[in-house]
Amino acid sequence: MAICAGTPCGIWRFEGESWQPWVRLLTPGYGHFIYALAEGPEGRLWAQADRLRSFAYPDTFSTAYGAAHGLVDYRSLSLLRDADGSLWVGTQKGLVHYRGGEVFDFSVGDQGPGRVDVRSIQRDRDGLLWAGTMAGLWGYDGDTWTSLDTRDGLSGLNVDLDALAVAADGALWLSVQGKLMRYRRRLARPGVRLVEIKGFDGGQVEVGTRLSLEYRAIDLISLPEKRRYRHRLWRDDEPRPAYEAPSSTSVLEWTPEEAGRYTFEVQAIDRDLNYSEPAQWQVEVVLPWQRDPRIAGPLGVGVLLV
Repeated sequence: MAICAGTPCGIWRFEGESWQPWVRLLTPGYGHFIYALAEGPEGRLWAQADRLRSFAYPDTFSTAYGAAHGLVDYRSLSLLRDADGSLWVGTQKGLVHYRGGEVFDFSVGDQGPGRVDVRSIQRDRDGLLWAGTMAGLWGYDGDTWTSLDTRDGLSGLNVDLDALAVAADGALWLSVQGKLMRYRRRLARPGVRLVEIKGFDGGQVEVGTRLSLEYRAIDLISLPEKRRYRHRLWRDDEPRPAYEAPSSTSVLEWTPEEAGRYTFEVQAIDRDLNYSEPAQWQVEVVLPWQRDPRIAGPLGVGVLLV
């Protein structure tokens, strides 16, 4: 079994009795520096050097990755090989995930750290992904992103390079602008409740009625702007759908277009990525009497007979 090490003098390999140089990259402005290594599938080694590269021993030729491969920035800062063999890459312009031949860019949209330096990546014992960035500490459970900053107790926003570690008790240790800090998730669940349903006065609702469902988290730890919600809505005679993507929106505007019995379900998600028990609301949606064949049909026949 070989051990590989990234050094200021390239990649060195230990197999047997001594260390031997394997790869040396001489790039203007970078020299031979190897900033991070990660084992990839099929025995390949991923290296963070002047740019993201991959190698296959004993060949010293590397494949360099850039924009053509979906990388948002060729200057990679951190690497993490996940349990499924996929690769997380932190760059100076955001976070990228290589999985199953696809590239997922978390530097755009309203999910993820955005276009900032991603300096450290770790996965904790609960399976959550954590990224130390120049915009604080970010966490991801596969569906929802969260973030911690100075308002949550961090001494600053800039997590230092390669300065994130998971302790045996599950806590995260990180260096923030030279200060050592410890973070441990609170595991208590938040709550959620329906506050108001505009357009609903009890009983049945007619097709075409505009409804506004407002809900709120019961959460004493998360700042209001950091609370997230996910919801789903379905007719009871249809398969229950997956939840919509989490967002900070706490109102759903809905106008039913078909009759039937419907269920609305919402969950709150707190800063520590705990999910509440769902709150539910059920309603019977009916056709207006003018469109209900059980009522309008006999009336129409009566008119024709007169």
